[in-house]
Amino acid sequence: MKSSIAVIIIVVLFAAAFGGAYLYFNQPKTAPGTDIKPQAIEYVDAERGYAITSPVGWTRDIATARKLGEGLRVMFIGPQFGDFITNVNVNQGFFGEGGINWKSPPGPNFRNYKVVSYSNLTIGNLTAKELVYTADINNYKSKGKFVYITKSGNFTQSENFYLITYTALEENYEQFLPLAQTSMESFRLLPSAV
Repeated sequence: MKSSIAVIIIVVLFAAAFGGAYLYFNQPKTAPGTDIKPQAIEYVDAERGYAITSPVGWTRDIATARKLGEGLRVMFIGPQFGDFITNVNVNQGFFGEGGINWKSPPGPNFRNYKVVSYSNLTIGNLTAKELVYTADINNYKSKGKFVYITKSGNFTQSENFYLITYTALEENYEQFLPLAQTSMESFRLLPSAV
């Protein structure tokens, strides 16, 4: 029973986060160049206990991120191609009992989902897991990465986690990866969260 509830909670979290991405792609767009900053901006979420720096020149969008899902805290908006927006965002959730199924699509909008690679890494002094994938999202061939971070480094027990995602068109993934990677590597827990 507990594992069924945990699976349902995980599915709901991912459906909210990535279903939110679907809604975001289909909302009216702002004028080009709005709120574009020529430098990286640090975003501090004192309530959730972390900080992350935006990719250089990308727009920070907190209001839309919070509308898209309870756990989605901030979204950094990069180049837009048609209705597809290159982005980095931070989500927070909870691993239920048994952790997470890394090979399953995170939501119904991820068609033709395929895991490209899976690896362990360190972000600051935190243990993380990185999953790179390809999928069709809203009829766009996309490629992205999920970086899961926990305080303990344990990904199979009931625990809060942070999820940093980078999503781009598959053809532009490598082009924007250095900016996204620098942003992801800037993630740090605040002293109040440690």
